[in-house]
Amino acid sequence: MMSADAAESWWLRSSYSGSAACITVDGSLSGTDVEYAHINALRPAFNLDIAYVILTSDASGASAKSSATVGSGMIPAEPVGDILKLTVLNTTFATGFDASANKSVVRPGGTVSIDYTVAVLTAANQFVSCLLKNDSGDVLYYGKLADNSASAAASVNVTISGNLPAGDYTLEVFNEEANGDLYTDFASYPVVIAIIVTAVPSNPSNPSSPSTPSSPQPTIDGGRGWDKITDKVKDLQDSDKLDIDMNGTTDVPGSFLSRCRVCLAACAARKSLPPHKRASVKDWRGGNGNRNDRSFDSEDIYKIDE
Repeated sequence: MMSADAAESWWLRSSYSGSAACITVDGSLSGTDVEYAHINALRPAFNLDIAYVILTSDASGASAKSSATVGSGMIPAEPVGDILKLTVLNTTFATGFDASANKSVVRPGGTVSIDYTVAVLTAANQFVSCLLKNDSGDVLYYGKLADNSASAAASVNVTISGNLPAGDYTLEVFNEEANGDLYTDFASYPVVIAIIVTAVPSNPSNPSSPSTPSSPQPTIDGGRGWDKITDKVKDLQDSDKLDIDMNGTTDVPGSFLSRCRVCLAACAARKSLPPHKRASVKDWRGGNGNRNDRSFDSEDIYKIDE
């Protein structure tokens, strides 16, 4: 048999028109009798269960796995070219690998801390690596997080791309044996960690003037804020009561209290008001510390008892 460099055609494992099939130098399919005068190259073939393939990447170039190094962050996944490199699952490799994250919600550009352990180190060139996938299972980024050839446990940070849209994603963290560009890499079972990337708040209309965070506002069915609530009160009868969700605030304007008697849907954060209980106006304390059942100064701000 000739070497692959010297041969211009190569055999296939199938037949073609009653003869052995081969691919000719121009890429066409042909059928040829097997004879010594007709020497073609042999192309190795094997059966591969694609369920064991963790990652398919370029064998070389800017998007190759070898271009990702520890500490350099994650590299984007690109469409693969003609020469492929596979990272496949080895069920006996890096037994006991486990990983966990310190958070499940992060903003673009933020970091997630990963704690990992490897019970048994079985080879050199071992790394803790990860894939970032979208909710469709597409690989978006790959990165080597740590060189654990000598260390079997540590904590590492994963920086989420600042260009990542808000949505649901997964980090698949695994221990791998990273070999040369033209060699197969072997990996442990990935640990799948779900993360949610939240949207970055929009910039204020006037960036030079920092915006003031809005304070919590109470809500009722059909409105938000004391103005809306006051309008609702105008339609109440003497025997009616109004449920208000305080949303964590304890401030109540006296102008509202002087208009009506109300019942509050108690906030769970208020120690003296158990969740889902009601508190009447006489259970409130005025800003000056005095209790008042019916008379309120409309210019003052009153607070619910802590």
